[in-house]
Amino acid sequence: MKTALQPIFEAFTNAIEAIRMKAALDIAYKGVIEIKIYSTENTLQSHDFNKLTISDNGIGFNDEEFTRFNTYKDSSKGFKNLGSGRIQFVQYFDTTTIKSVFKQEDKFYEREFSVSKKKGFLDKNSIVLHRYCKEIESQESGTSISFNTLLENSNIYNKLDEHELKDQIIKRYVHYFCHNKPNLPQIGIKFFVQSELKGETAILQNDIPSIDKTELVNLPYSKIAENGKFIEKLQKTEEFKIDAFRIQRDILENNDLKLISKGEIVEESDISLESLPKGEHVKGFKYMFLVSSEYIDSRDTNMRGVLNIPTLDSFSKNTNLFCSEEIVIEDIQSGCKYCNWHDVP
Repeated sequence: MKTALQPIFEAFTNAIEAIRMKAALDIAYKGVIEIKIYSTENTLQSHDFNKLTISDNGIGFNDEEFTRFNTYKDSSKGFKNLGSGRIQFVQYFDTTTIKSVFKQEDKFYEREFSVSKKKGFLDKNSIVLHRYCKEIESQESGTSISFNTLLENSNIYNKLDEHELKDQIIKRYVHYFCHNKPNLPQIGIKFFVQSELKGETAILQNDIPSIDKTELVNLPYSKIAENGKFIEKLQKTEEFKIDAFRIQRDILENNDLKLISKGEIVEESDISLESLPKGEHVKGFKYMFLVSSEYIDSRDTNMRGVLNIPTLDSFSKNTNLFCSEEIVIEDIQSGCKYCNWHDVP
């Protein structure tokens, strides 16, 4: 299901990022995401998926964001987004249409473009058609993306309603939701059959697990000894915070340990949870530990989520690539011995 719903997740990620970017400019702003599922009723008293829309009141597809959308594997945007959304869109849907309002130099513009691999697009050696960008009278930015007509019939989409999609979104974004619980946008989901509203729900703070325990641990810096033959530990330390979550096993896929950098989950790192096998549950619960520190933030690179934190081996062999004093991955891993599910209430 994760693969089949990937286009929806890509668009949802774009909405979250657009809201985060706008929130950084206006502290009074409150983000809103609205998802609508449209189905038709068939003779078997079940539903056939028709289309799905995701709307947000974020920053919109300005020129910079539109360029990023068209640049494959552009990592500058952050939060899991590599500019590959359009590839996901054309693999599953006949046409995806994006209409967006954005502000630029104190004026508002509306942009519309479509993504498809239909013959008319491919004949132009492109999968993106930019229909227009024009100045309009508006005071609110935002984006609406519409996924229209599946290329292949899918039971996953045909069974999709407001409750099923809510469950899938929470499972997919549980790391992000847990870490950003106080600042989540308003998220609503509506389900229509024959254009008639049949049900609606929302993702609320009560749906997101809370921190069950927090540990603070001070980890030492290391430096190369003067003779260059070994690494010595220093009295200098840095504080790391470990937030622990106990989460129902049907929400959290694996027991996990993640680093947090500048408010974002680092999906790939050289540390792992050693106190509990990934797939094992304890009385119906799995466990997640999120590790944050100003040190981790300071070692983030221009490629979001790629951290310049050395291992012992790389530090000793490539001192010119790092600072003279570093906290190495092995010490962070050792510090995570505090990530013990036995200690979580």
